[in-house]
Amino acid sequence: MDNRHDAKRVIVAFLIIIVALGSIAVITCLANPPGQFPSLLNGLAVIALGLTCLLCYPLVFAYWIVSGRTTGMRDLLILHSVVVAAFIGWYVAILFD
Repeated sequence: MDNRHDAKRVIVAFLIIIVALGSIAVITCLANPPGQFPSLLNGLAVIALGLTCLLCYPLVFAYWIVSGRTTGMRDLLILHSVVVAAFIGWYVAILFD
């Protein structure tokens, strides 16, 4: 086995773990009934989604470097950058609304 293939597998494993945990956190926050603070669960869901996005970004960048900077991964990295920027813009709009 080549070291690049092993590195790719480790990066993908971490991506899957982070996305699974982030998805579980977001779904759990949104599925619970509102308690004493009804907007708290929505805020926690937004924070969990943001952290998931921000934790995945360096791993996608690392995968792009390890994979030899292929065009498809570059496009995915650009798409992920646009999504993270849109999320930050949405969060700032919610924060200052």
